[in-house]
Amino acid sequence: MSRRQLPTLLYRLYQLLSILPVFRVTYDNTFGKVTKEYEEPFRISLFSINIGKYIICLFSWTLEKNTNYKWIHLICFDKIITNKLPEETKVDEKVQAFRGSLKRKAEKEEKAYADALAFRINQEDQKKAKSFNKFLAYIAIIAFVLPLFAPYLLNIWKLFFFSGTEKYLYIILGLMLLYCFINLALFLREMINVKSYFRYGIGQVRQARKPAEEFLVGQYHDWYWFKEESRYEVSVIKNIEKYIGLFAFWIVVLLIAHNAVQYLDNRGAAVTQIATSQNEIIHIDLMQDEQEIFKKNNKMFSRLQQDLLDNRIQSIILINPSNQPITINRFKRISMLLNVYNIHKVEITEIADKADEAGKDLQLIIMRR
Repeated sequence: MSRRQLPTLLYRLYQLLSILPVFRVTYDNTFGKVTKEYEEPFRISLFSINIGKYIICLFSWTLEKNTNYKWIHLICFDKIITNKLPEETKVDEKVQAFRGSLKRKAEKEEKAYADALAFRINQEDQKKAKSFNKFLAYIAIIAFVLPLFAPYLLNIWKLFFFSGTEKYLYIILGLMLLYCFINLALFLREMINVKSYFRYGIGQVRQARKPAEEFLVGQYHDWYWFKEESRYEVSVIKNIEKYIGLFAFWIVVLLIAHNAVQYLDNRGAAVTQIATSQNEIIHIDLMQDEQEIFKKNNKMFSRLQQDLLDNRIQSIILINPSNQPITINRFKRISMLLNVYNIHKVEITEIADKADEAGKDLQLIIMRR
């Protein structure tokens, strides 16, 4: 089939749709990547997702002809011609054909073949070395970045105190990071498991009736496998680069979202603080929704928890101004939270302020060491 070319606007539209999981446009012959030149029609799926070496397409059909409708269609990285490693039997057939062609060659021509193959083997070897060095560099980047996120992973339980849009925003960003990390790990594993094939040995050359000819055949055999392995490794590395780029992009989005939320929380925090050098009085409005209390005062509670763990607090007094059931429950919830982190047995005193039963603010008096 002759190659055709997409109009520029349609090409940009297909590129955008190839990123989205819904109404996704993919090209089977390039493992989902949209190219301007194409032979076969593009595929559109109501839902599509990448899982390592596979693209799972649900309710898909080919464009232009609206044919080849499938409930589930699987695009496999290893079965695409540009990625597929050849079978050993096919390589052996090519080697035997090359051996047969040498019978019609003069000695000078064989020498030229040997020099050319030696040069090409060296080129492919350098290409493989560059691919492997890239692979090691990506491993080093991942090993460096992951520990930076360890504190955030340890505090992931705080997500359940968020509410509304903020909670779902973090969940979506977290899922996108997990998706990128899983695919990245699967392709890193694939890079580690790339198969190395049989190489010609000096013993086979020695045992041959025509050592010079056998040496040339061995060079051709090794060059062919070097070329195929190099091509496959480059394809895997390109996918690793893609997911590292996506991982970095979603990390940046997560950091921007986190800082924006912190900024808005600090502006709208329902906390009044009066601090001296050692002591601090904090007022918390208990008439708010429980999730809203922990969300808006998240920074203050985190600091209190850390101070309790580090034994920087001498005593804490909690004054509940109301005997209403709703405020009593929230008062107890805050008291339980402080007691969970009270590993140094700091004195925590709870007082009911009967003189101000109409009040709504919990008073938190902190005396530091």
